[in-house]
Amino acid sequence: MTNVVQVTHAQIPAWRLRRQSLAPHTTAAPEELAERLAGVQAQVPSAAEPALATRRTEPAADAVWVARAARSVVGTWAMRGTPRLLPTAGGGEPGGWLDLAGGPRGPSGRGVGAQR
Repeated sequence: MTNVVQVTHAQIPAWRLRRQSLAPHTTAAPEELAERLAGVQAQVPSAAEPALATRRTEPAADAVWVARAARSVVGTWAMRGTPRLLPTAGGGEPGGWLDLAGGPRGPSGRGVGAQR
């Protein structure tokens, strides 16, 4: 038998805001947020900065650039051929995200070395 969960209309957006780390704000580092969000959309490189800033209690204007310099995040084409900011596995190496996305991708959305 399936259990049915009853929710109110007000609970639905509240749940979404919490799951997307929009409310309440967090002290999480950029790499933690990138992991929670399954990547931060960065089609325009500067777009990742406000996406992270809106989720943090103490936003820093250069958080993405600091995280990239520390190699705790990497910018790559991951899902659906869209540039994303993803957490690294440590040491600057891409984590399992690329495996989940089907391997390295280029701007066309095709795998690297894919035949046309």
